[in-house]
Amino acid sequence: MRHPLERDGNWLVAGTVGCQDGEGRPLTGPAQLAVRDGLIEHLAPVAGDGPRPTGALVLLPLFVNAHDHGRGAGNVTAGIPDGPLEEWIASLHRHPRSTQGELVGQGGALMLASGAGATVICVNPQGPDARAEVVAAAEAALDLGVRAAIVYPMADTMGELNGRARDAVGWDADETARRLDEVEEIAAKFEGPLVDVQLGPSGPQWVSEATLRAVGHHAALTGRRVHMHLLESRAQRAWADATYPEGIVEFLDGAGLVGPGVCFAHGTQLRADELTALARRGCVLALNASSNLRLCSGIAPVALARQSGVALGAGLDGLALGDDGDYWTELRLLRGIEQAQTGRTVVAADLIELLAAGGRAALGRAAPLPPAPGRSADFVLLDVGGYEHLFDQAGWTAADVALATGRPGRVAEVWVGGHRAYRRALSGAGAPA
Repeated sequence: MRHPLERDGNWLVAGTVGCQDGEGRPLTGPAQLAVRDGLIEHLAPVAGDGPRPTGALVLLPLFVNAHDHGRGAGNVTAGIPDGPLEEWIASLHRHPRSTQGELVGQGGALMLASGAGATVICVNPQGPDARAEVVAAAEAALDLGVRAAIVYPMADTMGELNGRARDAVGWDADETARRLDEVEEIAAKFEGPLVDVQLGPSGPQWVSEATLRAVGHHAALTGRRVHMHLLESRAQRAWADATYPEGIVEFLDGAGLVGPGVCFAHGTQLRADELTALARRGCVLALNASSNLRLCSGIAPVALARQSGVALGAGLDGLALGDDGDYWTELRLLRGIEQAQTGRTVVAADLIELLAAGGRAALGRAAPLPPAPGRSADFVLLDVGGYEHLFDQAGWTAADVALATGRPGRVAEVWVGGHRAYRRALSGAGAPA
């Protein structure tokens, strides 16, 4: 890691979100937090006659970017304009390429400064050697000090961007087996408390049936998680309906790719019955509202997805609305979309905790636990200075204040896996003692 390992700290926080005390009870109100040697030694409410917070920090669970590709400093910096998904993909070859290490390192640094100290990285190969690029992505994540699920890319029919034929021929069995062996080799080298290695068929429209079934079989044998795109664009919806009239989710289920070990990304064009099927089988869906808007794909189905009961995460897809890795804007956008879709206020704490839980499921073995005594220090400290008065007003919880005011410049610290992975250059009030 390029930063020093800091593993101790003490704070008085003005509010908590998604945290527990030593008895497993939800924490609310001011609290005292102590970290010793990377573990949360103490996390408890401040006694009525105890010391009061002098600053305005809110303690939150570590944010999980549940779907990303590691796009470096952003598409705008790279000169890549927004546009309809299929046209946008076809245009990427016209722009300069960076190394995988640079893409994941720079993109990860933006996420980390926003509080997303954990991420799913679907590696987009910049050349023919997928193994080398997955290794580079894992090394970049470890160097940055974040938790990461590194997804090995598999796409053997992507020459047809609008979708393959049902009987399309992709890799032969030997090539597919070679790539699956590479996944296990990479996992043996990198997997640990901070890294999970996952299988990444890019999407059913770009992977042959034989390869999809082989991935499903391998996942069943090894318990390895699968992360894949599903029905991101209108073109993909049209392809699925024409190619699999019996239902694309039904086909994927038969291929062994629907279940609790699977996270789907986007799902912008999923219908209510398909979302219910995913929920019934225990899948995770990573929503990507900003990306869907920028790539003309549609509106994230936030309300339908929550009504179905499917586990949900929030992903930036390397395409945050401001091209800046801002996870807070993504949260506000998802909340606003659901409120527009339902006509009802979305409770801030419920949304934050729901997306944190879904993101943890998507991360697999690299997932953090919510902050509680005895656990590894995995959390975000947000400086809400200037808005302290809201804590004393009806209708404002710590989660409400955090969601309304949060942005990268207000993230004071991010702790990941027992160490301080990020600290704002200019510390605000309430910095560790």
